[in-house]
Amino acid sequence: MNILEQNKKGFTLVELMISMFIGIVIFGGVFTTFKNQKLLYSRQEKIIKIGQDTRAALNIMKGYIKKAGISISNCSFVDDNNKCTGLETIASNYFTITSDTNLTGKVDAPAQIANTMERVTFIKGGDNSLYICANNVTSDPESNNKCQFILDNIKKFEIKACYTDPVAGGTTCNSAPSDKDKIDSIQVTLQAETKENEITESNTKLEGSEIVARVFFINKTFQ
Repeated sequence: MNILEQNKKGFTLVELMISMFIGIVIFGGVFTTFKNQKLLYSRQEKIIKIGQDTRAALNIMKGYIKKAGISISNCSFVDDNNKCTGLETIASNYFTITSDTNLTGKVDAPAQIANTMERVTFIKGGDNSLYICANNVTSDPESNNKCQFILDNIKKFEIKACYTDPVAGGTTCNSAPSDKDKIDSIQVTLQAETKENEITESNTKLEGSEIVARVFFINKTFQ
């Protein structure tokens, strides 16, 4: 047997097993890292979407709140409930605002107001979704054809009416204001989250950030 034939020596079974074990460990590490990165990316993507949807819902509310502050010199019905001052009703899970959206210089009578969207209610339904409703719908918006869905999986929906004292310069925000005529803005805190079954391993919900928006009425005049 010459020297070349002696050097043609293959791997032993032990060497092959050790090589396979090392390969499996490396592959397992790479797979685990990839899986964790994919899960992290998925979670971040969901959180970003929650934030975008929340801000979109707030933007809808901002538009209506600002319109509700347009000064109205005349009302076509008795203003017993401050229907011409912007904020009509505020509660723990909804608020109703009134505005001259069709620019007639007055708020339409109750029989017509639902058709002109001069009174709208933003309400959190029993399904934890946020709705915008024509007229003063205060219950079961999920089954009311006057209501339109704008955001689901609401964790927090807090409404406060604010008044700025022009003399003292301080601002007071209250969830149960005693004098609606002095209100110059509405402060809304909105937070959404994912559904329970959307997260796999720990079955926990992902929460979006709390977004607080204080929206001033346009051309608000105190009576």
